[in-house]
Amino acid sequence: MTDFPQRALLEQLAKARGIPFRLGLLPMREQFTTADGRRLSVLHWQGRGKPLMLLHGGALTGRTWDLLCLALADEAECVAVDLAGHGSSDWAEIYTIESSVRDIEVIARGLS
Repeated sequence: MTDFPQRALLEQLAKARGIPFRLGLLPMREQFTTADGRRLSVLHWQGRGKPLMLLHGGALTGRTWDLLCLALADEAECVAVDLAGHGSSDWAEIYTIESSVRDIEVIARGLS
């Protein structure tokens, strides 16, 4: 199991919404390194089924997807990304769609 300080809150929220909560499904944090040495972080949920990469928007993080990842545990292996400058990922020098695509490619290659 991972360091998941919000476990109790997540369990409470899941139960309130009728989503099964199983301790064995809590994610492991994984790190990937870009060509320029930045660390990118993901929460890798060990669900069943095909991999599903989840990207957040705005000022959010990969934790945005916690309830969805629990709900999809029987259908998908979810990977919730902390994009550059968010959550546990390092800051970047520039933030463009192209740089985000390159970061996502690093993660996808690392997961395969």
